[in-house]
Amino acid sequence: MERRFSLILLLIFFCYFEPLHGRESSSPLIGIGGGYFDAGSNHSGGLFQIEYRFANELFWLAKPQAILITSRFRSIFLGLGIGVDLYTTKHLVMTPSFIPGVYCKGSGKDLGYPLEFRSSLELAYEWCCKARLSGQFYHISNASLSKKNPGANALALIFCIPFKR
Repeated sequence: MERRFSLILLLIFFCYFEPLHGRESSSPLIGIGGGYFDAGSNHSGGLFQIEYRFANELFWLAKPQAILITSRFRSIFLGLGIGVDLYTTKHLVMTPSFIPGVYCKGSGKDLGYPLEFRSSLELAYEWCCKARLSGQFYHISNASLSKKNPGANALALIFCIPFKR
């Protein structure tokens, strides 16, 4: 029963959002942002991130993304993954993404393993010029690849601008 309900929700989810096919060709985006990493822990604090979102689609709507995140404690996450732009209206875009990457703790939080996975959900306003301002929530975890798997959550505000090649 639960599986059937999940399948119905997934079907409604993908039918509701307007696909990118049929829209004008998009440009790659460069995003710069800041936010707060791992609220409520001893290693919480500010973060800075820069990302590059490729214009080419890989599978249906999925587009590659590269990201570099650094925290106040010199922790670094460097990853490459995929994201899907789902247009809820002409200017409102929701982007779930999944990015595996390498994490170096610096003097920050020990996440238990160098290979980490970043799952995120972003809600953005896109102007006619294709620039975006978005709020992003994400979780970084090693998916229990080691016995230690504390994970970390973050909130960020990102500004993306189209990059013309």
